Amino acid sequence: MAAFFVDLGDRDVPDVEHARRGEVARAARAGAVRPWRKPAAAARAEHTAARDELGSGGVDVLALMRALVVQDMLSRDPGPAHGALQRAVTELVQAATNARSRAEVDATRASLEAALACSGLHARREDAERAAVEPASMLPAKPGRPMRGGASARLAVMHEVLPRLWVGGWAALLNDCVALRARGVTHVVSIISAERRRLPDFVQGHYHAHVDDREAAAAEMARHFEPISAFALRALEAGGTLYVHCGAGISRAPTAAAAIIVRAHGLRAADALALVRHGRPCARPNVGFVRALREWERRCAALSAAGDRASQPLLDLSSATTYEDAVGAGCAGEPTSAAEGESAQEAAD
Repeated sequence: MAAFFVDLGDRDVPDVEHARRGEVARAARAGAVRPWRKPAAAARAEHTAARDELGSGGVDVLALMRALVVQDMLSRDPGPAHGALQRAVTELVQAATNARSRAEVDATRASLEAALACSGLHARREDAERAAVEPASMLPAKPGRPMRGGASARLAVMHEVLPRLWVGGWAALLNDCVALRARGVTHVVSIISAERRRLPDFVQGHYHAHVDDREAAAAEMARHFEPISAFALRALEAGGTLYVHCGAGISRAPTAAAAIIVRAHGLRAADALALVRHGRPCARPNVGFVRALREWERRCAALSAAGDRASQPLLDLSSATTYEDAVGAGCAGEPTSAAEGESAQEAAD
């Protein structure tokens, strides 16, 4: 998965910037502590509370992520010639979601990599990526970490947490949405306390949810899980690329992305959130949002069990069994310093 930074510079972006400043002002008047301003102790407490609410899950995040990336390659180039690769993907999904031994997961992943090399898909994708032209202001960087020497001028705007599912903050909408344009984003989910703003014409669909980042807003956030997931699945099934954002990309947007993953893949909320945190390490939903995710998981599972066709996952990964050690080391949401990946957010405040 990728992470990108954008040079904010001194450009004037009145619509987006005006709305963002309004959101900050409203939170200040309400006495709210913005997610990126919370001290490290508070950040650790939120991680602990989330784990207490959801458990640690039962999925090997790294292995599952790799399987989903290759599955996305296959969806773009289907055909009987890739039967062996599809079988390898299915086997890795089963190993990653059923608490298999480390040796078995590694062996299954090695088989997938061998099948991928034989298919030629990987080489074709690399060629396409090399041919893509990035704007000069877009620079690759490690997920969740601001670039050295320019935190006040550069901002970690977006991270790809699953193939074609990006999560981040306001900054990706600056400079005429250059960051979205560069990544081929076609649909946007905005979860903010500001009014809806017009986006460039290349954005084919825009879902706007008026939600602030307080724990007390959890019920309002939960009300949007179903329509956000439906919007996201329509976009992804049509081959689109989705960007989910809030103000800083720390609490609301990661929560919504996790809700989409629960719905799309039948995963537990703990594992969906682990996938989001693996891609965007600064993700830290507040406790109210985490509880809402837990209830959403139960609702999706109940509807799926009842045979509701609209609630069947795209790729059913719900066979995972609970086994804490099955989660890859460091991928289950270990406490991240409040400063890590967030200091650059100060530039937008």
